[in-house]
Amino acid sequence: MKKNIQTVEHVKEQVIHTSLIVASIFGSAAFLVSNFFRYVNNSFNISVVFESLVIAILLFVTIKRDQISINTKAYMMVALVLLLSLSDALIYGLLSSTRIYLVLIPLFAIIYFPFTRSLIIYLVAITGFIIIGYYHSRGILQIPSGYEPTVYLFRFFPWVINALHISAVGLIILYVTRRFFNSFSGLIDHLQEQNKVISDNERNYREIFNSTSETIFIHNADNGQILDVNDVMLRMYGYESKEEVLKLTVSDISAENDQFSDEKAREMIRKAIEEGPQVFEWLSKRKNGDIFFSEISLKSTQIGGVGRVLAVLRDISGRKKAENALVESEARYRTIIEAFPEIIMVHDLKGNIIFANNALEEITGISQVDYSNPHRKARIHPDDLEYVRDETKKLIEGQETHTPIIENRFIDTGGNTRWFSGIISKIYFDNQLYLQTISRDITEKKYAEEQLEKYKNHLEYLVKERTEELEATNEELIAANEELINHREELEATLNKLQKTQSQLLQSEKMASLGVLAAGIAHELNNPLNFIKGGASALESYISDTFNPDPDISKLVEVVNEGVNRASRIVSGLNHYSRKNDQLFEESDIHKVIENCLLILRNQTKNSISIEKRYTDKPFLLRCNEGKIHQAILNLLINSVQAIEEKGTITIQTTRTDKNLHISISDTGSGISKKNMPKILDPFFTTKEPGQGTGLGLFITHNIMEDHEGRMEFESEPGKGTKVHLTFPLR
Repeated sequence: MKKNIQTVEHVKEQVIHTSLIVASIFGSAAFLVSNFFRYVNNSFNISVVFESLVIAILLFVTIKRDQISINTKAYMMVALVLLLSLSDALIYGLLSSTRIYLVLIPLFAIIYFPFTRSLIIYLVAITGFIIIGYYHSRGILQIPSGYEPTVYLFRFFPWVINALHISAVGLIILYVTRRFFNSFSGLIDHLQEQNKVISDNERNYREIFNSTSETIFIHNADNGQILDVNDVMLRMYGYESKEEVLKLTVSDISAENDQFSDEKAREMIRKAIEEGPQVFEWLSKRKNGDIFFSEISLKSTQIGGVGRVLAVLRDISGRKKAENALVESEARYRTIIEAFPEIIMVHDLKGNIIFANNALEEITGISQVDYSNPHRKARIHPDDLEYVRDETKKLIEGQETHTPIIENRFIDTGGNTRWFSGIISKIYFDNQLYLQTISRDITEKKYAEEQLEKYKNHLEYLVKERTEELEATNEELIAANEELINHREELEATLNKLQKTQSQLLQSEKMASLGVLAAGIAHELNNPLNFIKGGASALESYISDTFNPDPDISKLVEVVNEGVNRASRIVSGLNHYSRKNDQLFEESDIHKVIENCLLILRNQTKNSISIEKRYTDKPFLLRCNEGKIHQAILNLLINSVQAIEEKGTITIQTTRTDKNLHISISDTGSGISKKNMPKILDPFFTTKEPGQGTGLGLFITHNIMEDHEGRMEFESEPGKGTKVHLTFPLR
């Protein structure tokens, strides 16, 4: 009996291979004998074609059986049986000798296919056989000449042919059944052996599980439920049986017996499954209520093909006590070395500082954030670096525990060079080699020694030093001269500032004079306007009282009144422009200011320039010097008007944000070139023809914006126009 059979599929494959070989041998033999008798009796017909096709396919599948899948071979076996049986029944009817092969269909089908599919295949075969029988009974199908039942049945060769086919079917069933049961018995034996191995493994696992010195929990990977524990757990926690433990949750055996403990345990189990093994400390609780420190290691695993989480727990209460004692000892040791006036430092072999006392930072400036920084400013002097490295290398590779006294220069974080004297020693932490350096600052001593040596052995150096002092004095004189030059530059800057202030004062005086002139003109114009207004009103009343009202006369009077009103608005605009007030916090309606400026410029814009106004509808309160704001906006509008040569558009837009008011004035004029843009705020700079401008408009507007803590920004492109942004803080 073979012992290498391991699966049912393997058994099926062995059975179908046996069936193919037996069918090929006996089928070929029956085919040859049948054709011999046909030759003797000269009874060849179309059935020979079908039988030849079936035998050819059967031999091909048998030869290529290892290269064809098991399902394909099973379907082909069933199909060949159907083809052979039904084709013979189609020709010979009930005289067919191969109809016996129909009994092989359920045999092969049930081995390789599910029961329902096997039943359907067999019903299809029987139905085909009955249909063929029906057509023979109705005379639609006729058996070949020479096969009349009264003649055929009394011959000897039909009995031989039937005996061969019956023998073939019987032998196939015998071999297939024997092979199937032998293979299946082998599979059962193999499964029994595997079951014995599994039982032995489980027994060994249980012995290891209970013989280990550490507590082991097995948790459900889905919900964290405790599924099994070893005997060590029962002894450590004080429980009597596993059944008692398996009823508990994680919180029942934790110091904090609450929902938080269960949630935290499930979170750690999730991390062990998704991120890998987890190791952490936990406060555990015994059955009697005693609390102890434990270290838990979680690992995701498969047990019996099911996801589980293995928890290994150690009692670390003793280690915790030792750690606390170490901490106290370390605190005392740290207190001593922190009070030590010399530098004590521990570093690894790569130069990373592990520990240092306060003296290191006080003397060199190296703080804890720089301990592992290879590019820290403080470092051994480049001229002494090779010397220190050589001594350190000798210490590491040699048998000595410390170096001889090393004196070297050191550059602190402030760039100052210091001299240190000390030794480097080997120390070990957790079997890891570290280096300890104890050194003291000998900078003053070195300086004194150098000075003594300098005065003792090198008297000529004093002359040189004196010369250097004179050179230093000369450099100080040069520095003083440079300082005087700087003062002169400051004076020149002050002079420029005074000139700028003078220009502002000049413009202010001009604006003041213009304001007086505007106020005088407004006053002189108001009197005749009042006379005209009164005369027009009296004329209208007189005409109304004396004559029948004439529509044409009324329209003429309306025209006079409109002219007077427009003149009054212009005068009001002049008064607004000439307002004299130094207060920056008066309430102002900026839209009314813009309208007054547009009114003053109306004569210059009415025929060739269209004005687009996009005012915000959000309420705001602007505190400013209304007269100065009026002057600034008028200056910008004048520039826009003068920049438009023929026809164009000026767009005025106001927007309000949480803290600021924004005003933008854009035109479609000639724009400003890139080379002139940096100079447009300079006093007296202008690109206009002589007599067309003073170059102070934008300069004054800029100063007004600074007075109001506002901003003025420009966007311009030559040939396309200019846009000015004004930003005022809303107070």
